[in-house]
Amino acid sequence: MFTCSMTETTDIRILFVPNEPKAGVLFNSALDGITHTLEIVDDVKQGLFLHHEHPFDIIFVDYRPDQANGVDTTKMFLEDGPDCRLFILTPPGTKTSITSQLPASVESFDISGDASASRRLLPGLIRLTKDLIASDRYAKILENKINELETVHQQAEMLADIGIWEWDEVDDKMLWCSEQHARIHGVSHDEYMASVTSVEADTEWVHPDDREYYLSETMRAYHDAEELDLEYRVLKRDGKTVYVREVSKPIIDDTGTVVRTIGTFQDITSLKLTEIEMRRAHNSLEAKVLERTAQLEKARDAAEAANQTKSQFLSTINHELRTPLTSIKGCLGLLNGLVSDEFSDTGRELLDMARRNADSLHVLINDLLDYEKNALGKLDIVLSPHNIIKLLQNVIEDSHGYAETFSVSFVLLGNTSPLWVELNEIRFGQVMLNLLSNAAKFSPPGTTVDISVFEKNNTVKVSVRDHGIGISTEHQNRVFEHFIQLDSSDSRHQGGTGLGLAITKSLVEKMHGTISVESKPAAGSTFTVSFPRIADDKISSEP
Repeated sequence: MFTCSMTETTDIRILFVPNEPKAGVLFNSALDGITHTLEIVDDVKQGLFLHHEHPFDIIFVDYRPDQANGVDTTKMFLEDGPDCRLFILTPPGTKTSITSQLPASVESFDISGDASASRRLLPGLIRLTKDLIASDRYAKILENKINELETVHQQAEMLADIGIWEWDEVDDKMLWCSEQHARIHGVSHDEYMASVTSVEADTEWVHPDDREYYLSETMRAYHDAEELDLEYRVLKRDGKTVYVREVSKPIIDDTGTVVRTIGTFQDITSLKLTEIEMRRAHNSLEAKVLERTAQLEKARDAAEAANQTKSQFLSTINHELRTPLTSIKGCLGLLNGLVSDEFSDTGRELLDMARRNADSLHVLINDLLDYEKNALGKLDIVLSPHNIIKLLQNVIEDSHGYAETFSVSFVLLGNTSPLWVELNEIRFGQVMLNLLSNAAKFSPPGTTVDISVFEKNNTVKVSVRDHGIGISTEHQNRVFEHFIQLDSSDSRHQGGTGLGLAITKSLVEKMHGTISVESKPAAGSTFTVSFPRIADDKISSEP
């Protein structure tokens, strides 16, 4: 075997099967100037093996009358080898008889008696064949690329559920459509093309309720030569309904006439059903909102009416109960001063009972009125600097008689040096009286209620600690709510409206303070109010 190669830009593989060794040398010398790879083999089986391993572009088989292997060898390459261009080299005068024994795909090259002439012609033949092979290769590449693009296009159509079509406006018929376009209609491509022979036939696919709309829109787009974007329903062959979106564009000739229309056709059933369901849910929600709004408006009207009734009731309390009660308390005070030693013990007890009940009723009425003022935002408080120690001492002294009623005592502990805070003296007194009265009511007889005052981080804290029944952890956050009485039986026994601590919290906050509680069942409770301290150098004189 002899191998020779030359390197340029494009290589061509050539196999030569000679009838005699010197023919291979002569054949190779004729290829000077051609970029090629040449294989010369004496054995046909070896040539076939090489052709299978790496196919050749051209195979030349040398023929001699005295060695009848040319035709047989050529047939072997045709029958058992990859496709390529086959040439048989024929001696003068033998071309017709030899080629008649071979298929038309085998080309012949007549070897002239003049060897130099053959060598001149052979390169031209190879160059021509090389160009044909390059052309075949390019055509194959284009064919493969077109097939690849067609496959991608079909896959894209299926993934997007979009079909493509073209309509002949002159002959009034469908020119062509994609497979997916027909598939959306529920039929094969051939079945669909056979069914759309006119506009009327095409309209038969449209849902009856949408046909008038479909025809009017498509005719308008045709006459106005405009693009169209249309949604409607299609009836498939099996009777099922699908929602589709059709987008089309007219093709206009030089005279301004619409000759063709091209468009896309997309199945939007899932999207449309979701849209319909969302619209249904929206309408249902809107109906519920309207219903709930009407209920709330009705409740608001009822609440406003109840609030008006409450305001009228509290106004009645203020005018019809508070004024007479003030007179009763005054009379009881005068009567208590006129009682002599000769007044019976029973009479004194009844007089004390009347006075206590009058005081309790007075506190109740004041709580209700303060609650109403606070709810209406009319509970105005004016603040000014005060020595909180002095205010506490005054409150404790004024509450001494109340503490004796429950057989307890109020004790001021800790620091007694002046601590200045911005307060409203009357409202602070109301806060402390409420905390002290609660502590006294829920303390066992013979115990003390401890009042502590201390400063921490420029904050003055006042704590009121009793030794009573305590408050459970889960109920401590509710003690400051309106109308809350956590231990109903004991609260009713002690009296109260359930407003005291709520009003106390509101008053403390209006004086820029905070209130908190710490308690354990059967271990007493501690209520602490905190206020920002005023520096001593900012106080000119104690009021």
